[in-house]
Amino acid sequence: APWEGAVAPAEPSRGAALGRRVDDVEAEIRRALEDSRETHTRLAAQEEQFRMFRASFEARDSHLRSVTEHLGAGELGSRFEGLRQSIQELVRQRVEQDERLELLARKVDIQEQSQDERLELLAQKVDIQEQNQEDLKDALLTEGYNFDIPLLDDGSPLSSAWGTQVGIGAIPLSTYRSGGTSDATLS
Repeated sequence: APWEGAVAPAEPSRGAALGRRVDDVEAEIRRALEDSRETHTRLAAQEEQFRMFRASFEARDSHLRSVTEHLGAGELGSRFEGLRQSIQELVRQRVEQDERLELLARKVDIQEQSQDERLELLAQKVDIQEQNQEDLKDALLTEGYNFDIPLLDDGSPLSSAWGTQVGIGAIPLSTYRSGGTSDATLS
C-alpha cells in the first residue's frame, strides 16, 4: 500500500467540517487583515497629526525661545537699567527743584522781612519829621511867626526851599536847621 504512513483521505463529513473551518479561519484572517489595514490607516493618520502637532509645538517653542532671547537678561536687563536710570534722574531733578524752591522761599521771606523793616523805619522817620515840624512850628509861634500851612515841601507852588512864601518875615528852612540866620530873610 502506497498510502502507508500517509493520511487517508478524510471522510466527506470531516472534509466539509474542515472546509468550513478553513473558510472560518480564512474569514478571520481577512477580517484581521482588514482590521490591520484600518489600524495602519488610523496609525498613519495619527502619525500625521502627531507630526503636525510636533511641528506646531516646535514652531511655538522656537517663537518662545526667540521672545525669551529678545527679552532675555541682556535686553530686559538693559531696559530695566535704562528705566531705573530715568527714574533716578527724575528723582534727582525733583530734589534739585525742591531745593531751589526752598531757597527762593527763604529769599522771599528775607525780602519781606527787609521790606517790613524798611517800612517800619520809614514810618519812624515820618513820625520824627512830623514831630520836628511840630517843634519848628511851636518854636516859630513862640517867636511870633504865624504859619497856617505846613512847612513841608509838598511840591505845590506855595512851597519852596525858603519854606512858605506866605506872610512877612518867613525864614528859610535851611536857616532854622543850621541854627543861624541869613540876610535873605526877606520875603
